[in-house]
This record gives sequence, C-alpha cells and structure tokens, in this order.
Amino acid sequence: MNRKKILFIEDDEGIARLVKRRLGRTKDFECDLAHNGTDGIAKVKDANYDLLLLDFDLPDLTGFDVFGEIKALGIKVPCIMVTANGNESVAVSALKAGFSDYLVKDTSSDFIELLPVVVNQVIEQVISKAELARKHRETIELGDSLQLSNSRLRQLNEEKSMLLGMLAHELRNPIGAIQVFSDLILEDPSNSDVITYVKEIKNAADGSLDMLGELLNSVELDSAQIKLKKETFNLSALLSSMIPSYQSWASEKNITISSEITLGLYIFADKMKIREIIDNLISNAIKYSPRRKIIWIKCFQVKNLIWCSIKDQGPGFNEEDQKKIYGRFQRLSARPTANESSSGLGLSIVKTIMDLHEAEIELLSESGKGSEFRLYLPTSE
Repeated sequence: MNRKKILFIEDDEGIARLVKRRLGRTKDFECDLAHNGTDGIAKVKDANYDLLLLDFDLPDLTGFDVFGEIKALGIKVPCIMVTANGNESVAVSALKAGFSDYLVKDTSSDFIELLPVVVNQVIEQVISKAELARKHRETIELGDSLQLSNSRLRQLNEEKSMLLGMLAHELRNPIGAIQVFSDLILEDPSNSDVITYVKEIKNAADGSLDMLGELLNSVELDSAQIKLKKETFNLSALLSSMIPSYQSWASEKNITISSEITLGLYIFADKMKIREIIDNLISNAIKYSPRRKIIWIKCFQVKNLIWCSIKDQGPGFNEEDQKKIYGRFQRLSARPTANESSSGLGLSIVKTIMDLHEAEIELLSESGKGSEFRLYLPTSE
C-alpha cells in the first residue's frame, strides 16, 4: 500500500519535528517539512502531495497567501490550516476560504495524537468527493448518451416512415403500369402494340429496380462495416465507356450530351463506387433537364487533383434546396421532367461515397440557371 505524502509548512522546528515523527510512526503517511511559505510553494511545485498542513503565521507569508498562490498555480491539493492556540476565528476564515479542515496546534499529546486521525479523515473525504464527482460525471455522460440514442432512434423511426411512404408512393405508379400493360397483352397477344407495351413494362421495372438499388446502397453506406475496395484505374476510360449508355435516354428528350475528357487520368479509389457517383449525377442531369437542352461532362487535371464536372441546363437549386441537398429522402423544388422516379437518396449516396474517399464535391447552381457538380479527386501518384 502506498503511503500518503504530507507536506507540513511550519516555522517552529520543534512542532515540525514532533508532527513528522508522529505521522511517520504510522504505515499510512510520510511527511516532508518546509519552514517558510516560499519553500513550501517550491516543494508543492516539485512533488505531488496528498495533503498540506499549513501554519497560519509564517515568517515570510501568511497561510492564506501560500494557499492562494498554490491555487493560482492550478494545483489541487487538500489543505488543513494549523493555527496557534486561541485563533479559532482564523480557522473559521480558513474554512470559508476553501481549506478542508483546521487544527489548533500546541505541543500537548492531544494535538499530536489527534493529527493522524484528522489527516486521514480529510484524505478520505477528498477521495469520497472525487469518487462522487466521477460517478456524477458518468451519470451525466450516460444520460447524454441515452438522450443521443433516443434521438437517433427517433430519427431512424422517422426515416423508416418516410421510406415506407416514399416506396408506397413511388412504386405504386410503375407497378400499376406493369399491371395495365400486362393485362393488355394477355387480352390480345397479337395486338400490334405488344412491343410498345413490353417496352413500357420494361421501363417501369427498370425505374423500380433503380429506386430499390438506391435504397439498398443507402442502407449499405449507412452501416459502419462498409469498406472501400480501392485500386488504381483510368477514370478517363471509365467516363468514356459510361457516356454511350445514356445516349438513348437523352435522345428521348432531345438532350445532347457533350463530353470533354482528358485522356489517361488515373485515380486511386473504389472503382464501383466512383461509377455509382457518376451514374447518379449524369442520371439526375438527364432526369431533371427539360427537352432540347445540353449536358456537359468534363474531366481534366489541375495540379494533383482530377476535376470531374457534370453540368446541366435544368431548373437548378434555390438557396433552400442547397441547404439540404445532400440529406436523405429530401424533396427539393425541382421535379423530373418526364415523370421519372426519384427516391431522394441519390445525392445523399454521392456525398457519403465522396466522404468515404476523403474527397470533395462542390455544387455551383442558381435557381433557374442549371447546376454543375464538381468532383475533386486526388491523382493516383
């Protein structure tokens, strides 16, 4: 068991030796001495004491002065004021000033024998207070943690309700379309419009699958277990290979896709996740652009960053939209121009993936003037 370290600051050498000897006889304490306030302060700076015994009337400073300087140093150590016989008023003032206790000193056996008891009581009180303070902090932290957990559970419950509502609303139309066109085919399989009906069924199914895919991606990214599968790959080649797959959809709305891509741009990233980002942004550009507009896709290098830009002539985003642009299940002011489906998850997924890559995304937009999303990705070098 470690002995508690006591410092007795006392100018009367006789009393100082008596106290040191008495405390030393126990197995609980070891006692150092200082014979003036300045020396006592220096010792407190240099060593960690469990308790100070502080004489009120020192040759250079008062006990209050020493106590004040120790507090000013930010040193927290319990102090017992030791006063001369008859100076109880000083002792009362000491308690008000923050001393843990006081003793009236003399050379009688009562003072000497009582000293270890009082010292031990004060130290135990300090330990008890510290333990209570610790438990109080833990209780507050637990309460804060529970409050955060409850808040998160409420948020998740709200998101679940929003998700169910969104799915019911957005899937109702495509499922209804599939049912209607399927009935038409069953009624007259030889109808010349069968191919058109099948195309409508396929479009409805594709839209539903895209929405469910976004939902599953969002759930995956929400889990803390997602791990990026990074590799070095040619971003220029990826972009160039993806653009033709959007031409048919864009042509249906007489939208022109213009691309300007610097060759040989390599990045170190999760290729499938980057593909997902690009797909979301190009799809949104087509989905929200009116007919006969242009979409620009650019990719080039600026110093050690690859800039990838997807710009459209759609409705853009107003200030209120831009405050919540990357939130989940957000309904913004713009609407798809050809009744395409929208889950409200796409841009949230984009932002989450960019954050996982510790990369930046920037939106440049004004209401009614289109929008441009810029991705800033580090090169593989």
